[in-house]
Amino acid sequence: MPQDFTMPSPSILTLLSLLMVTEVSSVSKTNCSYTHLMEHLNLLDTNQVLADVRPVVNWTSPTGVKMDLYVYGILDVDEKSQTLTCQAWSNTGWLNEFLSWNESDFCGIDKLTVPRKKLWAPDISIQEDTDSITKGPYASLYSNGIVTVMDSLRLKTACNMDLYKFPFDAQTCQMTVTSLSHCEAAMMIDRWSTSEYLNQFSRQVLNNKGEWSLVSINTTKEKSIYQKRSWDKLIFKITIKRSPMLYVGNFLIPLLYFLVLDLASFFINQTRGEKLSFKITILLSISVLLLIFNDILPSTANKLPLIATYCIVVFTLVGLNLLVTMLVGFLMDLERKEGWDLQTHASVQSSPPENEAEKGVPTEASPEQKAPGGGTQGLSDSRLLQLALEEVWRIRLEVVSAVGAGDHRKTGYWERVAKRIDTVYFCIYIIFTIVFHGFLFITWIQ
Repeated sequence: MPQDFTMPSPSILTLLSLLMVTEVSSVSKTNCSYTHLMEHLNLLDTNQVLADVRPVVNWTSPTGVKMDLYVYGILDVDEKSQTLTCQAWSNTGWLNEFLSWNESDFCGIDKLTVPRKKLWAPDISIQEDTDSITKGPYASLYSNGIVTVMDSLRLKTACNMDLYKFPFDAQTCQMTVTSLSHCEAAMMIDRWSTSEYLNQFSRQVLNNKGEWSLVSINTTKEKSIYQKRSWDKLIFKITIKRSPMLYVGNFLIPLLYFLVLDLASFFINQTRGEKLSFKITILLSISVLLLIFNDILPSTANKLPLIATYCIVVFTLVGLNLLVTMLVGFLMDLERKEGWDLQTHASVQSSPPENEAEKGVPTEASPEQKAPGGGTQGLSDSRLLQLALEEVWRIRLEVVSAVGAGDHRKTGYWERVAKRIDTVYFCIYIIFTIVFHGFLFITWIQ
């Protein structure tokens, strides 16, 4: 006979049914897909309200927006137009009070990537000229309601450059971030990360090592008043420094060499014609460097750069040296001319003229000149005239000798004056050059 089947008690059946229902219910509620989360947040379909309206429960509550700016490329610095072109990333975040969830209800999902066009985004922009912006197509949504977006920027901003210490200069350019339609009561803008983190991250991702290097990125917050409302402004100050070796090797050192050659030209003999032509060649070479330098610096500089002052001083020194050389050459030529005239005058005076007594005075008295009674009065008069002429000739020779001796004492006067002028100017040249270069060095390294 078959054995009897014992039916379970009603209490046990009820317990088993409750366990099965609980298990089925928990399985049906456990959904670890992003779709379930987006359905819970009402993001599956286009929700125009989430995209257009500022996401706050109370309209009087301002939306806090935080932003960071990372520079990863310095493309161009134009001193003429005073503009900075760089590549940067902007990381912006804000709180959406309607989009938050409990991570434990959705298998620990703490981050969701959604299309950017589905969410409201703050209308913040950079006031300076923006060349192009590549906006990321997606936004990152976190479980606490924080929304972040990342944009790639190619910025060409106006920058007021101070070129006083060119090429040993550092420039600071600022980028101002503000909202176009939301004042401080509706939107508060602030930095996200510290300046130390911005600098460290920017140096790590900087991909070009050209003429300019990144020094620092500092952020400050300011407020502006427009139409009796306060507007938040976040200012990023980017400091960059120039690498001066290219300008030192191609401009400053050649200019210094020309100055040394100009100093060395003092030792060229003045009597030869090479000294003047050599100085003219140096002056023309410096003029060529100045033409090249004119294409670098902007014409709108507020104050004259030190390197321009250096060029002007060197050009002036070489020009004055050329004038002094011409003056010394003129004095030397004057000395040679006077020496030649003195030599010619002495040679003419050393040859006595013919005896005027022999030519113009008779030695014997003629019969008509004899006095009546056989006297010799006419002969005595001719003898006296001859003696007078001889005395005049003697006095003339003494005067000529005295004048010749005085001219001899004056020989070499202009030559000594020329040498003194050349020596004094050389000393002044050396002292001024040393002092001026010391001043430039101290000013440049400060």
